[in-house]
Amino acid sequence: MVLHEIGYLIIGGALQCWFLGAQTPCPNAEKIKPAGITRENSKDFEALEVHYEESGFAVFQRKNDTFEIRKKTGEKINIDLAELNRQTKDALPKKMAADDVNYSLWRYESIEEIFKNGMISKQTDFIPLLRKDDLKTPLNISKEQLASVRQSRIDKLLIEQQWSLPIGYILTSVPCTYKKIDANTQMGSCAPPGKATAYAKPDRNSEKVIEASLLWAHLEGRSVQTNKPNPSEHSEELLIFEEQGDWVRMKLVVLDKSKRIVWLNKKDIPYTIVHLNPADRMKTLIEFLNPPSVTSAQENRILAENLKLLANEPLDLDLDSSGETKWSDGVLWVKVTVRSEPHCSGEESKPIATGWLPYIDPKTKKKIIGWYSRGC
Repeated sequence: MVLHEIGYLIIGGALQCWFLGAQTPCPNAEKIKPAGITRENSKDFEALEVHYEESGFAVFQRKNDTFEIRKKTGEKINIDLAELNRQTKDALPKKMAADDVNYSLWRYESIEEIFKNGMISKQTDFIPLLRKDDLKTPLNISKEQLASVRQSRIDKLLIEQQWSLPIGYILTSVPCTYKKIDANTQMGSCAPPGKATAYAKPDRNSEKVIEASLLWAHLEGRSVQTNKPNPSEHSEELLIFEEQGDWVRMKLVVLDKSKRIVWLNKKDIPYTIVHLNPADRMKTLIEFLNPPSVTSAQENRILAENLKLLANEPLDLDLDSSGETKWSDGVLWVKVTVRSEPHCSGEESKPIATGWLPYIDPKTKKKIIGWYSRGC
């Protein structure tokens, strides 16, 4: 027993208006009444746009030239294709060219043909349902492959925004003093943390970009919050994105964006460098971009949210049809190639694995894959 549609009865050309609702002019549509179906109640049937501006009824059984379609309630209707096209020809203008007449007639297209020639879409997380050629053995995509795809997307986003994952930070610390203004008020001031020359490259002979104050007002970083009133020290964490020998790559928050990537020599920095565990680098950057207790710049908040999605949401992989299909226990299976990037992302998409997917989940009957009727 087949558990889903086997194809579609499609109408093309001048009479596509038949599926578009009563508000769309459709000359002589009243002449086309397949098995009593009127244009006004076509929306009550299982139907969809199969190709660009070509809609059709889902077909669940076929015997010669007779096709079974169904209402959304489950009621079955049998349609004779030859009779349907006779009605359609009668409804078309008499002087229409033969090619246009043929294009406007109803035709049947099997679901196998649609998948072989279409751009596959995914309806849900398909990875758990991938199978090998026997359609029973799970096809496993390694965690390393998926992690590599995820990381490449994160790296691309960071590069576009002139960021990278921090590998650590400089922990500055300066003493603070307080002066009593009145019985209830004290005014504090902290010593300057000093400066260091920021170079364009990790070389003292390269361009000197700026004498950077070792403050988050000059370099990307954050103030270390404390709950103590009138703390004796003030500390900041200034982000480090790369380390080469005696040099660290940092990012300015001043000057033109094209000049903000700079290098500082460790010998010019009289503070401790703290290295981050690789597993903590993404979390540190997200917290820095959008700290919970501070309102940050909109572009930083957006970047933080996008990084969270890339780090935590299921990967948006894509599928290509290999052109092979087969039926098993009433379900159509399609051989697919899993690719690293969505069809319309504009990025180079690399094959990850090849296996089989069911059109619907045999257990839940939910649709797993489909096709794009209009491309990207």
